[in-house]
Amino acid sequence: HRFDPALDLAAMIGWITGAAPAVPASVAKWPANPLSFEWEPADCEPVRDAFTPLLTAGTPHRVLLVRGASGTGKSLLTRHLLGLALRCDWLACGRLDLKSGADLEGEFARFIAYLGVDDAVKATAGQLLRARLDAVLAGLRARGRPTLLFFDTFEQGGDLARWVEESALLAVPRAPWLRLLVAGQQVPNPAAAAWATFAAPILQLQQLDWEDWYRYGRRYHPDLTEQLAQQLYKLVGGRHSQLGQVLGPAA
Repeated sequence: HRFDPALDLAAMIGWITGAAPAVPASVAKWPANPLSFEWEPADCEPVRDAFTPLLTAGTPHRVLLVRGASGTGKSLLTRHLLGLALRCDWLACGRLDLKSGADLEGEFARFIAYLGVDDAVKATAGQLLRARLDAVLAGLRARGRPTLLFFDTFEQGGDLARWVEESALLAVPRAPWLRLLVAGQQVPNPAAAAWATFAAPILQLQQLDWEDWYRYGRRYHPDLTEQLAQQLYKLVGGRHSQLGQVLGPAA
């Protein structure tokens, strides 16, 4: 354990005496000001404007709900946001895709990879995934460090979607260390929910037309023509995931 004597005296005493978890205060804090990220997704400015304050100590919102029809790039967006979060070595983060038919064991392993709760879930090996998620949340609560959790394809989650509503979201009011982003064609309804005051207004993704993708693609491919942009748009049916991969910076 490493402590800053000027900031972490109480945590240091707690660690020595065993009276409190060994979480240095200098580590277990959100930054005061929004971080600067390179933004790649096309025309998602409302999400960008809501996401950057989410990772701060003074944010009025700890929950972001991102809703969009099929093909509007929700999964591409959550994967990009996870990539941004992984650049913050002080931040525990993970993304769980609730898609029906997904390899949930594989998803769970990827979900906990950067959460720092391996010890908390070892004893739950072989149990139902919902019980394992309970162990993850308990481990995160014990650590109390800044944590960002992504849940994608909420509408297909079934029992796991209920866990998101009944456990993860319900933990938010008493967990200043926790931030959640839930995405899907449908998202939890904050009306009358215990966590409603911590949720930002639902962010609605819109289907982009070929002109939007042409302008976006020109950022990274100056030689892109309108004709090619139209052809690509028609070929993939306007799906954001494919267009983002072809016209984005990784192409």
